[in-house]
Amino acid sequence: MHKYLIIPLAVLALLTSCAAGSAVKDTAYSLARRHRYGTNTPTVNIENRAVQQYLSYGPYADFGSTSYFETHADVLNRELCIDQDTPVGFDIEWTGDVSRNYTIAYTDVNTGRDFSKSVVGTHYSIINLVPGHYYTYVVSDESCQAVRVGDFEATGQLRHVTIADSWNYRDLGGWKGLGDRPIRYEWLYRGGSLNGTWTETEKADYHTVGSPANYVFSDEGKQQIQDLGIRAELELRGRTDEGKWGDESGIHSRAILEPHIPIATDDYLQMMTDGGLTLPLKYYSVVQDVAFIIQKVVYEQKPLAFHCKSGADRTGAMGMIIEALLGVAPGDIARDYELTALSHEKRILNGRSSFQMRRADQTGSDFFRRGFTTLTPPSVDGTSLMQAQAYYYLNQQFADQGIAISARDLDAFIMHMLGMSKKEYAPYRHAWGKNYDHSLQSIYSKVQPFDPKDK
Repeated sequence: MHKYLIIPLAVLALLTSCAAGSAVKDTAYSLARRHRYGTNTPTVNIENRAVQQYLSYGPYADFGSTSYFETHADVLNRELCIDQDTPVGFDIEWTGDVSRNYTIAYTDVNTGRDFSKSVVGTHYSIINLVPGHYYTYVVSDESCQAVRVGDFEATGQLRHVTIADSWNYRDLGGWKGLGDRPIRYEWLYRGGSLNGTWTETEKADYHTVGSPANYVFSDEGKQQIQDLGIRAELELRGRTDEGKWGDESGIHSRAILEPHIPIATDDYLQMMTDGGLTLPLKYYSVVQDVAFIIQKVVYEQKPLAFHCKSGADRTGAMGMIIEALLGVAPGDIARDYELTALSHEKRILNGRSSFQMRRADQTGSDFFRRGFTTLTPPSVDGTSLMQAQAYYYLNQQFADQGIAISARDLDAFIMHMLGMSKKEYAPYRHAWGKNYDHSLQSIYSKVQPFDPKDK
């Protein structure tokens, strides 16, 4: 936690652009001093009521054979859970004219990142906060006079984020991995569609899902992606439209060089994959996908969002192998998988809420069952062995086909995501891990034929 005596950059920007006077400056110093000495800083738990209740039951005791949304159906009911994939924000209210424009400038002091929003009215909720981070803010009117200055801290563990026109998004950060180290926030996001274009044929075939206009990605959503820092995208669908199984020239997995979301040139790369853990002994696409993630996150320092259509099955399978690789407990992997039940996708698409159960057991989703089988052979049980199985799958399962991630790259990813030094990671390093001469790009760029019959 950063508790230095500083003036946040957002406040400095306000002072630079406005003749706000010494009151704002004095208040900024006062806030920093107050936080430095640990007194009177307001807090907000970003976990909503449904999330807190769900997490209160603790890890799954028997990974792969239970489902909290069924065993606790009396409490985790549909009325509580539907449309609860949104985080709690920090509410700010001030005295003023509700018809006037105001500017809210706020700073994440931990990262130094500044944000500025314009709003009409006397209320605003700052969303997509990072647990454990300290924030300061200044609200100013049209004449650049500060009408409110304050600070707060975000708490909680599970970080849902809001992206307009999409659903089921959350940060992989916060879950504990190897050595009881939590995964770092703000690097990997999982969720639903980020484009969802429609063809005329699909409009007829999918008329029950609502207007195609619902799939137009808004400027608000693009800005939220920018604010979250997302600079790379992994598309897990076989096609780029409605998540159906793909037939793009028979291509099963490839990178497309055009930006998927035209926000900034070359900021986004799309990679199309279907199958993967569904048919783990035939398809090596998951290895390619993880290679793509490592390249973007570790070596290009680009936070990444991976998604399919709903952010449930294909996305869940990818989340499963990443979390297993990082040493997340099996019971926590199962808990994360089932959180799709909170999604508001159906409300966006057809105007009504619908419970989207994804059972984290071997009788539920095919993706979870196949992934579970891949990562937990009959003789394997326990966190460390599951982590080793995920490591082996990515490092050696398809090595004879040239689709294998070097141990140095896997180790670099694990250390990066868990904030570990080489010395701290040494006890968890697999001595049997193999290194290869090929690059990560040569792995994820390799084309694999895709047979739709195999879906």
